[in-house]
Amino acid sequence: MHARGLVVVMVVMTMVGTAAADGTTFEGKVKTAESAERSAHESKDPAAYEVCGQAYLEVAEAARTEMPDSVASAMYNAAVCFEEGGSVSAAITLYKQLEREFPSDRAVPRVVARRAQIYMRLAWYDEAAD
Repeated sequence: MHARGLVVVMVVMTMVGTAAADGTTFEGKVKTAESAERSAHESKDPAAYEVCGQAYLEVAEAARTEMPDSVASAMYNAAVCFEEGGSVSAAITLYKQLEREFPSDRAVPRVVARRAQIYMRLAWYDEAAD
């Protein structure tokens, strides 16, 4: 795993663990994540995509208790943000986690395809074939 991606995932997971204590409502977290996503798409700045991914991870953690049906979607959005920002290690980690935790989710085929595309771009053909 790329060191930067690993650090990002570790920092994000630490942040996610404390997200519920900050007093922000679930809806507020969703709006923050959506706003971060719009900003990232407009600016194309890798740092903005990192913020977007982190915001969606906070949504995913909050969703575990408040909206369990939304966890997979929030994780997918986080992974896409990380991928688009160049943190492919973080994206791959989240895609794998999503496949493990939600194997029957409707997003899994997209997850498998996105992960394979990452592997192809990295010339990791054996992993892409899997």
